[in-house]
Amino acid sequence: MITDVRPIVERLLRKLVVAGLPLMAACQDDGPVVCEPSSIRCGSPSLCLEPDGSTSQSLPLTMGRATFTFDDGRLADYYRACAASKDSCGPDCRGFCLAAAGFSPATSTYYFTCDLTCGAPNQVQISYESAVCGRRPTGLQRQRCDRQTAPRADSPLGRLLAEAAELEAASVPAFAQLAADLAAHGAPEGLVRAARGAMADEARHWRRTRDVARRKGGAPVRPTFARRRAAPSSLEALAADNVVEGCIRETFGALVAARQAAMAVDREVAALMTAIANDEMNHAALAWRIDAWAAQRLGDSFRAPRSAAAHVALRELGAAARPLDPDLRAAAGLPDPAEAAALLTATWDALWKPAFSDPSVRA
Repeated sequence: MITDVRPIVERLLRKLVVAGLPLMAACQDDGPVVCEPSSIRCGSPSLCLEPDGSTSQSLPLTMGRATFTFDDGRLADYYRACAASKDSCGPDCRGFCLAAAGFSPATSTYYFTCDLTCGAPNQVQISYESAVCGRRPTGLQRQRCDRQTAPRADSPLGRLLAEAAELEAASVPAFAQLAADLAAHGAPEGLVRAARGAMADEARHWRRTRDVARRKGGAPVRPTFARRRAAPSSLEALAADNVVEGCIRETFGALVAARQAAMAVDREVAALMTAIANDEMNHAALAWRIDAWAAQRLGDSFRAPRSAAAHVALRELGAAARPLDPDLRAAAGLPDPAEAAALLTATWDALWKPAFSDPSVRA
């Protein structure tokens, strides 16, 4: 069992920060930015085994250098959050350094250095060593089968993967609905494209999970729907649904997927979740970008409904855990109830509480 869940939560927060979200209170400060030279060094270089059995320190595999200006408001927000952070190795400082140097949000940063110099021009040099829940579309009806009449699998792992494949398949029309609704409400083209890209991701996840489920003895089924919407959702409904399905469920699902990728005993499951986990992190980041856009459009009138939707979703998520055989849990890499509770608590403290606290809403 992973006893410290913070690295998993930090990975998600880094993804969100690099996506451009002002998650920290420091980012709300609109005062002038004053650059201070600094050097951020995090992690430890890997040790290389020499032919004689001794060890030596490896060199960073990748280096980059970039110049920037604080006229770029996004970088200014990153830098404020980093300067105010007590953790120079936390997601704020890493997010600033990666964004300033133009690196992908997917960059691995176990061993990490970032040297910031000031003046004309400002310069960042960065080096590093690289060493499932989805959205539910409207009207989804799960294909629940009685084991005596229509068993999904004789293998518990096959049955679990068959259920996961069904949810992956259901996420395809969910993202199709989301993309259509975003377009109908005039959302930025980047959000619409990202939703369509997530739809393609989920189709790929469905195929891969289906195939692994079948090899494990499962019998995946496609989801059915009680109804399909002809007209777009209202902006308020879109925003509230995104809070529930994206900011809460997908965000937590991304954490669980990352945990499965790291801890699944079954090698096929570990490989499957390694391929899926990064996509799910991106989908979670998309949900938060949609939330920021919709909340700005809707204004103060949406604060209380937004917070209420989040709290209801969190209560449902906390009550949704089901007991699993320890061997099945280990094979799939799923957290046990204590670790799932720790993940929820850590994410609440680091992300959900700052984002969704509203004095008018009782937790």
